[in-house]
Amino acid sequence: MELWVKVVPDSSEDQITVKDETILVFVKDRPENNRANQKVESLLSSFFGARAKIISGHKRRRKRVSVDVDEQEFYTRLRSERR
Repeated sequence: MELWVKVVPDSSEDQITVKDETILVFVKDRPENNRANQKVESLLSSFFGARAKIISGHKRRRKRVSVDVDEQEFYTRLRSERR
């Protein structure tokens, strides 16, 4: 499944939040040497329990990500985090 996320680098903590149909990924790492992108992939992989890979937007805050999860599990996880 492919999805768009908004990344907030250099945050106070690593976390994923769903707000108003937007997936926000907060990472402590700065956007240097691909560290923030690696953290985004790691957090999303843990969140969905499946492999996540950034497929576009490597140098932008808005990223297109591929996650190896079926649609039912995807929406179940999003509903559990929606605020």
